[in-house]
Amino acid sequence: MNLKQQEQTTAQDFAKKWQKILRLQDWEVFVEVKRRRELPEDLQDCYGYCLPNLTTKQAIITIRAGIDHDDQPLPFDLEQVVVHELLHLFTADLNFFEDARSLEHIAMEQMIELLSWAFVRLDRNGR
Repeated sequence: MNLKQQEQTTAQDFAKKWQKILRLQDWEVFVEVKRRRELPEDLQDCYGYCLPNLTTKQAIITIRAGIDHDDQPLPFDLEQVVVHELLHLFTADLNFFEDARSLEHIAMEQMIELLSWAFVRLDRNGR
């Protein structure tokens, strides 16, 4: 198993774990890990992104492979990225998703980022 496949398996395991913690078991979540060059050009600098389907309650979470994060200002934490993307399922039906520059979208991203780090740290510290 190569590094990308290991990362994909680990990410899927994190998704299952956190779906239970966040009570998102009613969603069918698929996780894929891709290299930067495999991502759409406008998303190549993201740690990951989530494409939810509200009708079917299915989501595809795509995470940029860890090997492609050497230029980022924050350390890459696979578990935190998975939690961050899962938290987007709670806001999936909000209309400001489409304009990434809107104040509402920026506030939502900041909230999700802070919560995902907090949840992961609490889990790791056994609280």
